[in-house]
Amino acid sequence: SVSSEMIPKQINSVLGRMRRAVQRYFIINGLKNIFVVLLLIVIADFFIDKSFRMDKPQRLIMLILGLCCILFLAYKKLILPLLSKLSDDALLLELECSQGDMNESLISALELSRMKHHQVSDVSLKMIEETIEAGAQIADGVKVGPAFKRGKMKANFYFLASLTLVLIVGGFGVVNSNDLNTWYKRNVLLMDLQKIRFFKYQ
Repeated sequence: SVSSEMIPKQINSVLGRMRRAVQRYFIINGLKNIFVVLLLIVIADFFIDKSFRMDKPQRLIMLILGLCCILFLAYKKLILPLLSKLSDDALLLELECSQGDMNESLISALELSRMKHHQVSDVSLKMIEETIEAGAQIADGVKVGPAFKRGKMKANFYFLASLTLVLIVGGFGVVNSNDLNTWYKRNVLLMDLQKIRFFKYQ
């Protein structure tokens, strides 16, 4: 590890953009997985409640199991990835691998920034500075997009947007639909209400 103050600002800028792109990927991918499971749980619970007569303790157990599943998924797919430590070296190596024509200029500049800091006596200081400067110039115009599967990232984003829209529509349904409103009060608020279908036959 090396202090960001010792790294050329151009390389620091590239590292910052790489980290932000990785964080966006983790957030979108994590929320996508959470929303998929949430929607599946809601649909399954709705049809179970319509098909079987469950008492309050049973509905409470279903609610707790659903919440535990969502929390576990949020921890595994969102929190843990966001808390993971990605080294500067790994990010630059991935970027150079995706570009294919950098000849390790960025990673060399980063490593030599450390050597310059420690003032290695058996290496030419001028050579170190020239290599760092060359890496900084390349970093100045590099794009981080090729390092990521942009097609997959866009697909995840649009899928997440679609899931969000479905959940918003479902929220409006809870307010305006008798079936959904009854399910919400029985299985989320745990209110003692008869299922709506029983009212229709009384």
